Amino acid sequence: MRLTGENCLDLYDALMSIRQPEFEDIKDLQDRDEYLFKMEFSLAIAKNRRKLKDTVESFREASGFTDEFKKYQQDVDNILQKYADKDTDGHVREKIEVLPGGRRNKSYHIPSLLVSDSKVNKELQKLEKENKEIIKIQEKRVEDINRKLKEEIEVDIELVPELWIPKGLQPSWLYGLMFMIKEK
Repeated sequence: MRLTGENCLDLYDALMSIRQPEFEDIKDLQDRDEYLFKMEFSLAIAKNRRKLKDTVESFREASGFTDEFKKYQQDVDNILQKYADKDTDGHVREKIEVLPGGRRNKSYHIPSLLVSDSKVNKELQKLEKENKEIIKIQEKRVEDINRKLKEEIEVDIELVPELWIPKGLQPSWLYGLMFMIKEK
């Protein structure tokens, strides 16, 4: 089967997060068997996890940041923290947002960031100029990985009939699993 790199990541994420419902969570005991995973379905999940693991790891490794870019990001974060609002104890007020896939996004409230000639903006611009080449290399890496994620690759996926799909799966799991469901 031919899938894009993005499709491989979606399928792998669904395969890694899917869980059989707890027995106590199934309210209607008469329908219990429709919610439980059939052995063949569980086996197909395990096989597909194994088959996709190396492909997904290579994509994720290639999309990582260089050590130099990580240092640049840390320097940006230090500048932002320096000018961010602080609570009464002097601690930086952070807003943490959890993104799909478990990644965390941290932000700060910095009123002076809106003023183009503020100290914070001048420090950020200076740091950006000093790290122009590092930023350029990282942008190129991101372009390359985005291009690779759009390319199709041949993947040997265990397909399952729709009848094996248990009731009650979350829509995000079903979306990822669509690539392993046999067409009628």
